[in-house]
Amino acid sequence: MRKNFRSKSINDTFIKEGNCSAVVVGASLSGLMTGIALSRAGLKVTILERAGAKPRSGAVLQVDSGEIDRTKTAKFLRKLASGGYRSAEAWSSIQFRLRTEVEADSRIDLRYDTRVQTVNQDDNSAWVVTDKGETFHGDILIGADGHRSIVRRYVSPHKPNATFAGYLIWVAIVVEKDIPEKHRPSLNAPKFTMPDGIGDFLLGSIIAGADGSTALGDRRLGWAWYDNTQNDLLRRLGCVEGDVVQHLLHASDIPEQTLIELAEKASDRWAQPWLDAILHSIQTRNLIGTPICRVRS
Repeated sequence: MRKNFRSKSINDTFIKEGNCSAVVVGASLSGLMTGIALSRAGLKVTILERAGAKPRSGAVLQVDSGEIDRTKTAKFLRKLASGGYRSAEAWSSIQFRLRTEVEADSRIDLRYDTRVQTVNQDDNSAWVVTDKGETFHGDILIGADGHRSIVRRYVSPHKPNATFAGYLIWVAIVVEKDIPEKHRPSLNAPKFTMPDGIGDFLLGSIIAGADGSTALGDRRLGWAWYDNTQNDLLRRLGCVEGDVVQHLLHASDIPEQTLIELAEKASDRWAQPWLDAILHSIQTRNLIGTPICRVRS
């Protein structure tokens, strides 16, 4: 955020002076990784997260890519986030490893239930003020606080919010034992698949169980279904206002009729094991609709 941090040489000199600090707003994956990277560079880091400390769920992703960046910190973060495996994993597993690393680092102060209200800077530092009246100063301030970023409003007041992209992604993770045994994928089944769905797009992935087991029956099935037919619903429920995403579509808020229609569409489009995984998620209301944003400055 500070304007005099554009040059690499200036950055290096600044950090080597010692006793430097950073404030990171947001403790999701990007915020945690940023905090770890800054700590390894020698800064004292404060990470502020508005949500509570209770573990959160999420989708499935792969984080061992980006081989073009061969710096020590980049390689360390890839290994830490991926657990050393070149495969997809649950968001919660990746977040757990990053959070464990952060909490063990004496140079990082991680604070949950801390909602940032205002952001500012002068010639000496940048700072945030929370809803509890606390002020946190840093030599640099980084926004990792998502699509409705408080920091972005200050840095880019002409475009304070990311724009709704016009679709959502239904996401869920299903325990393998929750679908019929005859439809469970074999041990040799592809870990990633993108089945044809009459114009719809589905990403399916087979990941280890919560205990790390990859034995038949112990795994989990993660699926993400891209859907551009729910925009009216998102606006009716307040998930999207104008072209700005406000919040996720949580399972408890999904109308019963929408679930019925979603199950019917799934039956027409998807083959096993993804059909059973999707139907189980719908029947148990174990899915989330995530409105997608595109960020343009």
